[in-house]
Amino acid sequence: MVDPVRIRSTWLKVGFIALYFVVATSVGRLMAEWGVVGLAATLVANLLWIAAIIAGARTFRVEEEDPVPPRPWWQMTGRPTAGFVLASLLIATDITLWVAAALGTVPVDPLASIANSVLTVAVAVLYVRSSLLLKSYRSGRPSLP
Repeated sequence: MVDPVRIRSTWLKVGFIALYFVVATSVGRLMAEWGVVGLAATLVANLLWIAAIIAGARTFRVEEEDPVPPRPWWQMTGRPTAGFVLASLLIATDITLWVAAALGTVPVDPLASIANSVLTVAVAVLYVRSSLLLKSYRSGRPSLP
């Protein structure tokens, strides 16, 4: 049996996120060089982002968590607060991008922007749901929100 990869160190978590940004930026530059733009580029970027979120949710662990068993499928973070913070940051970033687009400070591809927003809201909902479930399990009253 292969031991599962678990990341507990804050610095390794930061390194994982930095590696994601390096890979995503490199892929983005390659796509631009090859002429892949708009919705197609957005879909590729979103696939990379989803892969990074899934990998992080499965491998990042807090100190109190048992590193061996896999997390339940719905658990995105080790603590409820983390999920609420991440969801808030995602929604705030998405709103900021829409405001910047409305002000004309960033170029807009409407389909790509809508695709990004749909994915952002879906991931934010997963984080909030995970946090609500973590709170209910810790209080001894597990229930689905």
